[in-house]
Amino acid sequence: MATMACMALMSAAGIIFLATADGLAGWFVGGADSQPEVAALTARLVRIVAFAQPPLTLLMVLSGGLRGAGATRLPLAVLLSQESITVPGGLGTVPGLGLGVIGAWYAMVADLTVRGLAMLVIFTRKHWSRVRV
Repeated sequence: MATMACMALMSAAGIIFLATADGLAGWFVGGADSQPEVAALTARLVRIVAFAQPPLTLLMVLSGGLRGAGATRLPLAVLLSQESITVPGGLGTVPGLGLGVIGAWYAMVADLTVRGLAMLVIFTRKHWSRVRV
């Protein structure tokens, strides 16, 4: 039900992106008249991203549902949430921290923090963009 509701919402957002791409692009760049080439490219990109809204919905809602249901095999989440971890290939077990869902959420926070900081480092470096405007 959550997936269907979010698909409807984000599909509507995609339709709005398609229908208003020129206006949105002008708004993003401070007025289409001030930077017409940038506004035209931005409008094109907004139209492209409009088609990404439904699959993005699937990715976000369903991966969140799987994570919330414990259907994840992320090493840190498994380590933090489980009492013990069976090593594949019959190699025995290793102890986990046994924090349950709390451990899985700590792992999520750690994952988001590491990825967010990685993006910050990349973004703040010189010459991260290969696009020359």
